[in-house]
Amino acid sequence: MLSKSQYIKLIVLVPLIALLLLLLPQFRTPNGYSAIGMLIFGIIGAVVTKDFSARWPRFGRIVNWAFRSLLVLSFVGVGGAITIIAETSSGKTSPGTAILALAPIVLLFGLAIFWLYWGMFLATRGNYDAAIKHYSLLARINSNSAHPYSNRAVMYAVKGDLDSALSDYQRAIDLATHSSQQPKGGVTINYDIANLYAGRSAVWFLKKDYAAAIADSTRGLEIESTAPLTRFELLYNRGLAYLELSRYAEASADFDAVPFAALKPKEQALRQPHLLAQRAFATRGLGQTEKALILWREALALEPKFADVNWLTEKLKWSEAKIEAAQALNVLV
Repeated sequence: MLSKSQYIKLIVLVPLIALLLLLLPQFRTPNGYSAIGMLIFGIIGAVVTKDFSARWPRFGRIVNWAFRSLLVLSFVGVGGAITIIAETSSGKTSPGTAILALAPIVLLFGLAIFWLYWGMFLATRGNYDAAIKHYSLLARINSNSAHPYSNRAVMYAVKGDLDSALSDYQRAIDLATHSSQQPKGGVTINYDIANLYAGRSAVWFLKKDYAAAIADSTRGLEIESTAPLTRFELLYNRGLAYLELSRYAEASADFDAVPFAALKPKEQALRQPHLLAQRAFATRGLGQTEKALILWREALALEPKFADVNWLTEKLKWSEAKIEAAQALNVLV
């Protein structure tokens, strides 16, 4: 991004350029006004997109510059559209022309929405480094928003940079808490703070700091109006931490309390095998072997890979104690 002094220079120079052009007779016409408006917004567009850094996995440079050029052209179109609409209000241009002039504004709005979701698209393609750059840019553009930090935290966690993930989650929680307490124009900005605690508890679990994972999950559960999926994740994460600490009764209680029935069908299908497996471990820890076997068989029926030790180790990153428990159940099955 440009420095503060460079922005000040831009604010001074752009109007100055416009005034100088207006001194020329050929620019004191409807077409001249449109040209000035397009020039000003073109410069603004070039500045706004200066640090556009999202990349496609293979054709990054080409797509990056093409998309940035499209954004700049949209800004140019907005400049022309504003002058045309202004001329329409004074009767110098037909309403039909003004309607056509709105097209760049609609295009720019669409591109802005697309750009906000660009990081998610990059993540689905496994391009986490580019997604991190994208969210870093969004954080620099709006440093008071929790969303770029929370999304970037997820990317860092997937890459295994757990310390950076924790730092971003802390920043996101601080911003979300402050924003939720400070109404903007009479409307309170409502972030899902409980979801941030759920995300951070998962990172603490990966760092094997189970006490911190339990604490974050508990904080999230204390927040009212928590969405079913967020509440599921909070209870599930805390249950996992209790399980690693051999606190089987508490783990079993959390696994039993998850709002599974309130989840959407796709969310249920994704989480049911893992929930059954963890419930089996907690039940086995309580000495209820027969019930544990029933739960384990149901988990295996939905996900046969639970019988694959390599998959449990490399993909799920299970602890040695949990893998031993799975092997013991597999023998009994």
